[in-house]
Amino acid sequence: MQDNKITSTQNRLSILQWLHRFGWLTSRQISELVWTDKKSALAMAQKTIASMLENKLIIKRKLETGSEAILLSSKGASLLNSELNIKAVSGAKLQLGNAVHRCASNWYLFQEIHNGNAVFTEFEIQAGKVPFKNSYSKVPDGLVITDFGVIWVEVENAWKNIKEREKIVQFCSDTLSHNSLMEELWADNFLFRVKVVAITSYSAEAIVRTFAKDFQDGQIAETALQSVWLTYAPMSSSLIYPKNEEIKNFDMWYDIVRHCIEGKPVKF
Repeated sequence: MQDNKITSTQNRLSILQWLHRFGWLTSRQISELVWTDKKSALAMAQKTIASMLENKLIIKRKLETGSEAILLSSKGASLLNSELNIKAVSGAKLQLGNAVHRCASNWYLFQEIHNGNAVFTEFEIQAGKVPFKNSYSKVPDGLVITDFGVIWVEVENAWKNIKEREKIVQFCSDTLSHNSLMEELWADNFLFRVKVVAITSYSAEAIVRTFAKDFQDGQIAETALQSVWLTYAPMSSSLIYPKNEEIKNFDMWYDIVRHCIEGKPVKF
């Protein structure tokens, strides 16, 4: 049985590493990443976070939603540098951005991490810590590296005008329409799928309408649609992700657009 002090040290370093990679996290998100198999995960995370705050390894900042973001302090960043040779920096002056959008991306990436896949977070992408800048002038909200190729994540968290939605459709058409070729994003890493993550019913329905309309208008082919998937995950206003049984996954062609054409739109 591992010594409790060793476990505590490992948990603290793990929290600091995840904060370095995601920029900021909520206490519930930290519990999801570090205590994945414990029923008391949230309570354990909160206890550890309180201790780390007391030791000035992390800091808290208010989000626009009223929730609290947990970030690296200068002391926590220095510890990562000395213990793990990670060149981290304090999050004291970090731009927090759109909290709802960021949380939606992060929660989805957590699931992929639990599935054993490597990821690039939205924070890492925006900070230029990925091997490429953009593709067809589009920047992803997350990237997942699988054995089959790269999954490009697009988050739909609020109302978006049709021109912006059509940019997503056009990107899918540009990159996924080839029958025998895969789009190379960076050295030997090829685009396998685009995953649209919608966290409200209206954002899900809006992007579905746009994909269906653009297919009927000849703007995107069936081949491309077969490589687009939609995850509907109704996240709460307090930034809590739904339980697994409440999350729905759809193939954009077989489960959605084909039905829309037949006059049977999918309701969320």
